[in-house]
Amino acid sequence: MNNKDNIPAILDEILYHNLRPWLEENNPDEKFAPMLVEIKTENVDYQYHYDIEFRRPFNYKTRYYNKLIVNGLCKYCNEMLSLINEDTNTKLQKYWLNEILNNRLKTRLKDIGRLIQDNDYSLAYINPKKTSFNIDAGHKTNTYIIQLLKLAYIKAYLEIQEPFRDLLADNLMTEDDFYMQLLFEPIPDESFIKEVKEIVIVEDKEGKYKPKKLSFGYNEESAEKLQNICRLLTIKVDFLNDNLTSEKDFVEVMTSDDLTKSEKQIHIGCETTQFRYIIDKLKPLFTDLTLSNIEKSKSFFSKNGILITATNLSRNKHHDPKQKETIDKIFKEVQ
Repeated sequence: MNNKDNIPAILDEILYHNLRPWLEENNPDEKFAPMLVEIKTENVDYQYHYDIEFRRPFNYKTRYYNKLIVNGLCKYCNEMLSLINEDTNTKLQKYWLNEILNNRLKTRLKDIGRLIQDNDYSLAYINPKKTSFNIDAGHKTNTYIIQLLKLAYIKAYLEIQEPFRDLLADNLMTEDDFYMQLLFEPIPDESFIKEVKEIVIVEDKEGKYKPKKLSFGYNEESAEKLQNICRLLTIKVDFLNDNLTSEKDFVEVMTSDDLTKSEKQIHIGCETTQFRYIIDKLKPLFTDLTLSNIEKSKSFFSKNGILITATNLSRNKHHDPKQKETIDKIFKEVQ
């Protein structure tokens, strides 16, 4: 895929092309029951700032499109933020921000606003406190999908805008701005897009709190495979700075059930492009090995001693890093 030409592929399929929910071939609810398992979860590779908290889906079709939209949104934000971060040239970043935010996403939000008005896809039809979903189910199903799609485009805009607030200056959009300037519909009584805040849980009845557990979600029964990969990578491509970090330290951090309790520092000996490539190769061993979680762990440091962030890793994604063949061979051998 060519990122520079890409528009939100899945989201646009739903808005403009073969996945339009009102098409005759997409009407039967039972069609979507077996298709639900076919959607693979997309990992978030950026520091996200917003969540969509929408109505619960109420049939097979809304469950299918819900998963499709959430994953399509995640994939799009991953790719567009990576694209903008490919170059630190401010003029180029401003160009891509204008292209993505103003030319692409605002156009789609205007189109979806017209679609909602022309087809009467009002939020009122899917308020579970005021309606029954067995009456006019087809229209309510399509309303749900289009309203969720609208929120996905808004969230995409806000997520891409957030890391570049300084560059955008006075051109920042708020959620209300989308309704007043692009959608031309009333601002909802409740917002379905929530700012992400650090979640805490109560520890005991005395009112003590502790941060939510953070983990990469290692999904193997033993750490042997991870240990072998780490050892070979360090020997052959200087993966770890073994003067500062041991193989045991790395494995302990990667398999930890609660990184908020870890004080280990993992110092990388290789280039950041190599580290990012290795992280991507390691992902099948984990459920939550995301760039965002790597940043949150505050455990990883570059070969120059700089704390590694999600933005830094996003900028350093490279499909052909130094010693790629050696890295690929190690992962192939350790199966």
